[in-house]
Amino acid sequence: MCDPEQESCETHAEWQHEFENSFKNQTTINDIKATLPPNSPRRSSKTLTCAILNKSPVKPTRNGSMFSVNLCDNEKSLTIRAVCFNEDIYPKLESNKTYELESFKVKKSFGDKATSELVLDHETKITLAASQVQIEDCSYTISEILRGETGDKRFLNVKAKVVSLEKPCVVGTFPETKTKRTVCVGDMTGQMELILWRAG
Repeated sequence: MCDPEQESCETHAEWQHEFENSFKNQTTINDIKATLPPNSPRRSSKTLTCAILNKSPVKPTRNGSMFSVNLCDNEKSLTIRAVCFNEDIYPKLESNKTYELESFKVKKSFGDKATSELVLDHETKITLAASQVQIEDCSYTISEILRGETGDKRFLNVKAKVVSLEKPCVVGTFPETKTKRTVCVGDMTGQMELILWRAG
């Protein structure tokens, strides 16, 4: 029997957790995105271990409220959006924390029917993961971005306000059209343009 005061006990517990996890039916963001989105929301039987990159405020809807989160896993090169219409889940998710998600739904993305997004609901089991994905703090001012100080960072955090918003315009040839919208944002150090794209 392991002595709790010995360091080997902690090592044994970590090994046991990893051993148990190896039998779980795991999936990754890459697996989800590599599969064609289902025609109707489909509940997954697999477990996704992912980190919360950011979390939107709760927004009112016709039937209640909703919020969204952006997720990444150990690869960090891919992200996926998850939406939730259950406000009770909101305090269970914290930015930069890693969770195991079970019994979530996969559906066509609202903005792009060719890609998938997740739905978290009252049947989704959310557990804090034992192994946390290391998320680097990548907060920058607009002037730092314009000066190229972000290096090879893939995800950036910018705190800014909307200065102007152009009307959306449709580009491309039917049926492969996209809606483009230009947004100018600014902070105390400068301004920059963001291009928003939406399929259809």
